[in-house]
Amino acid sequence: MTMPDVEPRPDSTVAAAPAPAGRALRSDRARFLAMSATCTGLLVTMTEFLPAPGRPSLTVGVGDHIVLVPLGIHWADPQAFAGDWFMTNAPQPHWLFDYIVEFGWSIGRLPWVLVAYWLLTYAVVGLATAVLARAWAPRHPWAAVVGWTFLAGVIPYNVAGSSWLSYPSAVPNMLGAALLYLLTACLLLGRYRAILVLLPLVTAVHVQIGAIALGITALAGLVRLWQSRLGGPGREVREGSARASRTAALPYLVVWLLCVGGTLAVLKLRSVAAVPADFIEICNTLIPYHCSAGQWPVTWVYVVLACVTLTLAAGLYQRRGGRLIYYATIGVCAVGTLVAVLLDRHQVPVLGELMQAYNGYRVGLAMYPFAAWGLLLPVLRPARTPARAVTAAVVCVAMPFLFVVSGAKIQFGERRMDFGLREAALIGLFVLIAVMAARGRREAAPEQGRRVRRTTAALCGWVLIAGFSTYMFVAWPASPVSWAGPDGAKWGRQARAIIPPGSQYLAAPSEGIYRLNSLRGTVVDCKNIPYGGPAYGQWKERLGALGGWSRCTDDAYFAAIPAADLVAVADRYGADAIITRPDEDRDQVRDLRALGWTYHRVGAGHLDTAILLRPGVQPSGQPGGQPGDEPGEASQR
Repeated sequence: MTMPDVEPRPDSTVAAAPAPAGRALRSDRARFLAMSATCTGLLVTMTEFLPAPGRPSLTVGVGDHIVLVPLGIHWADPQAFAGDWFMTNAPQPHWLFDYIVEFGWSIGRLPWVLVAYWLLTYAVVGLATAVLARAWAPRHPWAAVVGWTFLAGVIPYNVAGSSWLSYPSAVPNMLGAALLYLLTACLLLGRYRAILVLLPLVTAVHVQIGAIALGITALAGLVRLWQSRLGGPGREVREGSARASRTAALPYLVVWLLCVGGTLAVLKLRSVAAVPADFIEICNTLIPYHCSAGQWPVTWVYVVLACVTLTLAAGLYQRRGGRLIYYATIGVCAVGTLVAVLLDRHQVPVLGELMQAYNGYRVGLAMYPFAAWGLLLPVLRPARTPARAVTAAVVCVAMPFLFVVSGAKIQFGERRMDFGLREAALIGLFVLIAVMAARGRREAAPEQGRRVRRTTAALCGWVLIAGFSTYMFVAWPASPVSWAGPDGAKWGRQARAIIPPGSQYLAAPSEGIYRLNSLRGTVVDCKNIPYGGPAYGQWKERLGALGGWSRCTDDAYFAAIPAADLVAVADRYGADAIITRPDEDRDQVRDLRALGWTYHRVGAGHLDTAILLRPGVQPSGQPGGQPGDEPGEASQR
């Protein structure tokens, strides 16, 4: 993105040897790609080998994959999830991801495809970081790339209810946020041709993040058009500049309008939060961590405030000409996130509900990477002016509040703002590094360069010291291509050999993992939630048949439901199998067997279950699944 689209052609009269300009251009490209690769490699290393509690290494086939991959698998294998109620009535809006999953499953390498998808996410982050490093730290781009990556690897992965930035998951919102980071980097630096490609990509990868990108590009376009009217000393020059800008903006406007149309079409076909009142109810009862700021601990709000402060601080290090567009785009998203959180948290009538119903905090995805830049820029750019000195001081004050939640790999205050001697020492060390960087403001370029390299190295060392002394540890991760882990894969093969294709099962709603591993539809679970509309009403009815909302955090009750009641629910919703605890001596299991249901013990590591089949339903005998899976074993009594 930082290089010309084509190399200059050598003159025909010149010898065949490469021209100096051509060599310089190739060398420049090589350095750019090397910086991008370094950022990508460091992020992968920190994610995989330096995890923290609640922030593990990459695993595919778990977490959000429970919701996001079934439709693509069904396209590749129509028997998988055949008749699944949720997949039919509430498909997710990530249509491009469905095609990627279909491709991976059809070639028998879905885990590998998802790992490649995750690596692509980090590669995009690497490109964006290299683009900004060369512009914001032209004398020290390598220091900028390495320093930013170390910080990005430890800051909270979840802020204001949205996750990204080194969270180990191969899902559309991670790639969409990475593309948004690259798009905003190109906008800030005037790489406008890249927008023609990046904007359609963002909207295709993740429709909600695409909507944010549309808003940011619209704001940037308005600022640029306004600036063009001010360009030049005379009226004729200003009018000519404005006409030229409007003409040049035409292809961007066409692409922007096409992306708006595509986004609206996707939301029409696969609606998200179709009924605001329904989505608010879901937020308040099932996913408060995502979109119910009124229920968040106060430390979460401190983290949002710290992110906003650091993001705004980064803008003060921009050149005066670029400062306006930075604050009109990234600054607006940062302040908008804080405003949305406060409106919802304090339940401001109408406005608070709007922020919650339409997930107003999501615009924070645009600011997160720039919060890391806010931590780094005082080290890269000496405080030559009083304003810079004040900004560096503000960064030092905001920094501790960024690390008071468990989503970070540095933990200050044990999530209770209970700072002790350890926190004081680490905060003091960070301030000392900032002071060392500020002292270079009067040095000549060579001495200043050496100081920047030393302080950046010290900052990276601080990240490791703070991480290992509080929350981070070294670990050798499990194979990232192990689908759902060894236990989940083995359990799934056994379950598929029992539950016939096209059959549904009934299980505790809290156990959403059974659905993906078995490749069978479920009556209801608490992970697959339609976000409003008629499907949401049906989902509540199904959940109510098993006890309602409270059962989403309690799986013990399911084993105590009388057999007759379970059979009644299974009959009502057409389930041919019941998955429950394996104890054969329990009244529930004995009564089900007395009613003619056949008992099958299915166990793999921590997944120890019993599957009971309806009278007259025969086990499938085929494990199915990905080509190359080995059949498991199941016992029948």
